[in-house]
Amino acid sequence: MKKNTSFRLLVAALGVATMMVSCKKQETTIPPAQVHFTGAASQSYAVRAAGVAPYKIQVGTTDVVNTDRTVGIKVTSRTAVAGTQYTVSANTVTIPAGQALGEFSIQGIFAGYPVGRLDTLVITLTEPSIAPAKFMDTIRLAIGDICVEGVGFTLSSVIGNYANTTETYGTSPYGPYNTSISSATSTGATTARIVVNNIWDSGWGPISFDLNWGVTPLTATVVTQSVITGSNAGDLNSAYAGQTMQVRPFSGSPGTFSTCNNTFTLRMQLGVTNVGYFGSLYTVNMAR
Repeated sequence: MKKNTSFRLLVAALGVATMMVSCKKQETTIPPAQVHFTGAASQSYAVRAAGVAPYKIQVGTTDVVNTDRTVGIKVTSRTAVAGTQYTVSANTVTIPAGQALGEFSIQGIFAGYPVGRLDTLVITLTEPSIAPAKFMDTIRLAIGDICVEGVGFTLSSVIGNYANTTETYGTSPYGPYNTSISSATSTGATTARIVVNNIWDSGWGPISFDLNWGVTPLTATVVTQSVITGSNAGDLNSAYAGQTMQVRPFSGSPGTFSTCNNTFTLRMQLGVTNVGYFGSLYTVNMAR
């Protein structure tokens, strides 16, 4: 059989060409080192109490080297004055050798922030030893009498009357009427138990709720109670007239509260003592 010499020569030539392409040196461009802020471009810092903690801000680099590098910090504001509304921990930040992060802080001055005062600080990076990145070289920090849920919260602030309480059971609304919180007892660093009076507005005894302001959103979870004194299950179904009611958390619908607005959205499931629970969600909205 005659061999196909031309075809074999073509294959060999293609193989050599492929090897030549594969062996071609690839050029690599190394981007310049840059520094930038971490986090969001707009941030906020509540200064609402004496001894407020400083607000920490991080800067990061796009590479790591074996020498220290220095980054300049510039803070300006149209309304806030350094030494009156705030101080800055330093005007430079050092990125230590072998690391990619550095940190500085803004200290709010409580005496400089009466109720309602709010300023904006514009914080930019400058270049003693490393160039700022254009994508994140500036942040704006709102500072002052800013309410942040749970920050500066005092437990005693929830005690008292809530004259604008409304409720919904299933699809049936009712209110406004008056409820009150008679006590609030700490159970941990960010938890407490409150006692709420006059839920249902029909002579019910108090019902307790567990608060947690260390989570987002802040939660207010009803404490399971097998007997609500003064209640009458006949209010929901005449077949259970004269029997007491019970309460527990409604699955998948925890209650919430706001320390900024001083409001509560209490969600729970109602039932008949020693019988069972109804299927509708009961929601009580408490407001001053």
